[in-house]
Amino acid sequence: MQAKAAKGIKKRAATPQYISPNQLTLLGFETPFEQKLTTENRWVRMPKAIPWDEIVVHYDRLIDSAYL
Repeated sequence: MQAKAAKGIKKRAATPQYISPNQLTLLGFETPFEQKLTTENRWVRMPKAIPWDEIVVHYDRLIDSAYL
């Protein structure tokens, strides 16, 4: 009987922690990609052009409402 009861329980995956791109960084702790890419690289410039802090608010609301 316990196997059937356990089967009906849905486990949610852990929600990844959001870290704002405006977060201060410490020099010397960059990833290898951050150390080698120039600021002129299009992939370095693109994330800075996206308003991530505004997007995450809407995304969190959408995800929370999906699990209600």
